Amino acid sequence: MKKKEHYMPNRREMLKNKIRFITLLGMTVLIGMLLMGCAQKSAPQTENASGTEIVEEQAEEMKQDNSSQQTEGANQDNGSQQTEGANQGDSGRQAAEVVKENEEKQEDAGLEQAKDAALTNAGLEASQVTFTKAELDYDDGRDVYDIEFVTSVMKYEYEIKADDYSVLEMSKEAIEQIGENGQRTDLITLEEAKAIALSYVEISEEEISYTKLELEYDDGIAEYEVEFYAGGKEYSLTIDAVSGVVSEMEME
Repeated sequence: MKKKEHYMPNRREMLKNKIRFITLLGMTVLIGMLLMGCAQKSAPQTENASGTEIVEEQAEEMKQDNSSQQTEGANQDNGSQQTEGANQGDSGRQAAEVVKENEEKQEDAGLEQAKDAALTNAGLEASQVTFTKAELDYDDGRDVYDIEFVTSVMKYEYEIKADDYSVLEMSKEAIEQIGENGQRTDLITLEEAKAIALSYVEISEEEISYTKLELEYDDGIAEYEVEFYAGGKEYSLTIDAVSGVVSEMEME
């Protein structure tokens, strides 16, 4: 029986195998180190990228905070300015109202004095008249008060100087009073006018001959025209039909 022969590598082959093993092991270690180096380089970049994003986010947050603060500050400033402007506007309006109120008081006081001056000139009391006009006006370069009032039979118009309340102009006229029959009730009768005329010239009615007895209107004023002959002379009288005053007399 033939025995099996075992292969026994020689020393040279064992050395070669050992070199191959060492070479492979070194390459494996080298490759592992290279892979670890790449991983380490990648990790810092990722960390750097994450850090950059965090810094950018913080900067954006700070920017938003600053913007919010600026907006809030601007709103507060605007609110303060608006409040201050509103307060100033209210103060200005109040001052204007006070000035206007004082002017109105002064004007009212002036009107009352002008009324008193007109009444004094007319010889009347306030209780006897009804004022129809009382106002401050500007006429011929000066301030004047226009005062108008009426009694039961007369209408008065006055222009009073504003600085010293002196009478500049005055006029009056009778007020027509019409009865139910359409006739004026404020006029004296024709018989009363005749009696006034005769009393004025001191002549009796038996001595005269009437030539005219007539009620006329001159510029809206009612007047009686009474004319007659007496003692060879002609008399002509004009009599106010309201007051009975002889306003004109002629004799020829």
